[in-house]
Amino acid sequence: MHLTRFQKHGDPLHIEPRRGRPLDGEHPTFAAIHKRLTRTLGRASEHDCVDCGGPAREWSYNNADPDELTAEISGRTRGRFTVAYSLDISNYDPRCTSCHRKFDQAHKRLVSTQGETP
Repeated sequence: MHLTRFQKHGDPLHIEPRRGRPLDGEHPTFAAIHKRLTRTLGRASEHDCVDCGGPAREWSYNNADPDELTAEISGRTRGRFTVAYSLDISNYDPRCTSCHRKFDQAHKRLVSTQGETP
């Protein structure tokens, strides 16, 4: 490995800059934020659900960010739909699937009664 680096770059300790898929647009995607959550806080399944205390399965956005972003994503069962998300990982809580769905539905109802678009 060092010989190859020396032959190619003239430096046996040369390391190429990391390549990766560039960000689309100016903000990280919904998926990128969830990867950041897992890297920083661990898997949601390593935590208890904040609502029922059972084992959590998913990270759930708590709708507390005044600068929230939205993204259109594809789901296996629901097709394409719009989700809100935050760049601040402190705005996420671990929830079990059932509590996550109930939390999201309650927020949707609250927003629709206030005359806003969810």
